[in-house]
Amino acid sequence: MALAFTLDFRAVKMAGAKVVATLFSLDPLMGALIGALALAESLSAPVLVGMGLIVSAGAVATWRAERLPVSPMPSSTDHP
Repeated sequence: MALAFTLDFRAVKMAGAKVVATLFSLDPLMGALIGALALAESLSAPVLVGMGLIVSAGAVATWRAERLPVSPMPSSTDHP
């Protein structure tokens, strides 16, 4: 677990957060493909469409994130 965490941070430093986040959005697809190949599981059309939607939503959210305005986080000293 610590090795994976360390490699993730190294990847962010080398490739940038946007690229790494886009690659992470492919995780569900890679897991399903490994399951289909290694465990001989069948993937139906609705499952494939759903995975495509999840992957594309993750990639779009990552690439649009820097264009969206960020509101400041309230602190514990902000009382009305």
